[in-house]
Amino acid sequence: MERAQKEFFKAQKELLEATSLNDEQFDKALEVSSRALTEYILFRQLTIENLKRSTKDNSEAELHKLFAATRKDGRFDKSNFVNDLYRNNSWLLDDKYMTYETVLSDREFGELISFITEGEEERNDDRIDIALAFSNNPNNKKPFDIVIVELKKRGISLEENMKVVTQLEKRARKLMKYYDNQIQRIWYYGIIEFNDEVELALSGEYKELYSTGKMYYKETNVAISRDPMKILPIGVFIWDLDAVVDDAHSRNSAFLNLIKSKFLDKTENSGNQI
Repeated sequence: MERAQKEFFKAQKELLEATSLNDEQFDKALEVSSRALTEYILFRQLTIENLKRSTKDNSEAELHKLFAATRKDGRFDKSNFVNDLYRNNSWLLDDKYMTYETVLSDREFGELISFITEGEEERNDDRIDIALAFSNNPNNKKPFDIVIVELKKRGISLEENMKVVTQLEKRARKLMKYYDNQIQRIWYYGIIEFNDEVELALSGEYKELYSTGKMYYKETNVAISRDPMKILPIGVFIWDLDAVVDDAHSRNSAFLNLIKSKFLDKTENSGNQI
């Protein structure tokens, strides 16, 4: 048993690249790391709760800042991942998006083009809500993946909500000319508050995806040039804001429940020693 425990301890050190630490130092480092991880999981849960409690009185800007800091503070690069951990909540969409190379939040569209092409200038100060580049690093000259997200606040009209589709198609016209060259895949997400009127409007052209909460999908054709005429298909996802909340909560709850169970165990053990 003692030998197996030593082997497990050794394996843990190797995984954490901490083989230079003795057992006592490693134990202390592990305790600090556990506390940091607990704080981060609790921060995530508080973010989810704030998103869940948002109402029509919250502006789009306030909603946006729950997903990520914006404007001058709205660029996040892989090289600064740890420092940006509490400012970039891309995990609200999906934890896989935390493997990003770069995230742009409420930044000019031209900045995304410049990033994709490694310097091509395109004057375009139209702002994207959230753009993520992930999977491959463009510095390696390989195609990579892009996620474009447009958000709408709660409590707005059907007409205002459906503007998200126009915005996504507008982004597609600019991005698709880089498809198959600098870009491998592109996902377009519109996140809005669903109600009966919205779902009725979507049901005409969109397919409901039953496995992911309330989300609708449509493949549509977008013309990216007229001379020569070039039309490409894109897929557009319209996602219920409450479904985003529920999905994020489900993913975070496994970690939260583990923390709670350990916390309760420690509390009970402390009580028994009194």
